[in-house]
Amino acid sequence: MIQATTTRYIIQAIDKKKTTAGGILLERTDETQLAKIVSVGSQVKDPLDVGTVIVVNWQECPAVKCEGEQYYVVDYRAVHAVVEGYNND
Repeated sequence: MIQATTTRYIIQAIDKKKTTAGGILLERTDETQLAKIVSVGSQVKDPLDVGTVIVVNWQECPAVKCEGEQYYVVDYRAVHAVVEGYNND
């Protein structure tokens, strides 16, 4: 498992593809850069909870692979917004 340190979050991109109940595959075409927080550093001021969906700029997030999964590291100050009530179902 990967763990955030200091003032960082570890995040994972949210899949932009969605399948309808009828089996039709939809892909979002917006430029929203959504991610889910999977780990919170110990020195993050006013930390967000694991599982919170956020908006980030991927250019500010170095990619890391751990145990076959793609993660990104982002400083807490680079979180642009929190998306409340997000449901990717």
